[in-house]
Amino acid sequence: MSETAIIASGVDLVGYLAAGMVLLTFVARSMVSLRLFALSSNLLFVIYAALSGLTPILVLHVILIPVNVLRLWEVRGGWSTGMKPQKEAGRLVRPGSPSNQNAPYRGLVRYEHRRPRYVRHRPLGR
Repeated sequence: MSETAIIASGVDLVGYLAAGMVLLTFVARSMVSLRLFALSSNLLFVIYAALSGLTPILVLHVILIPVNVLRLWEVRGGWSTGMKPQKEAGRLVRPGSPSNQNAPYRGLVRYEHRRPRYVRHRPLGR
């Protein structure tokens, strides 16, 4: 086997590993493992595209790396509840009110979740 054939088979091996990582992203059960498989496939595809001279694939996966890093950071709790106000249903709590004494940032308004009240209606005519 010549030296160029060995190098070409090594480049193809990186491409097959990258494709295998993409396959693993489709069978991942958790969002964290999906993002980790996606990041590893992006890195392998960047190596494969750079060695093979495939510019469109290289550009695509260079763009996808920061996207997957950001999404992995968000899934792992990148925004703490004190820094990013939560958008959940509930009543608005004023800063400094008794139910908001343990809030990490006094200037932020946070939402407090309450269970909805269900009203029992009587049938008409009784």
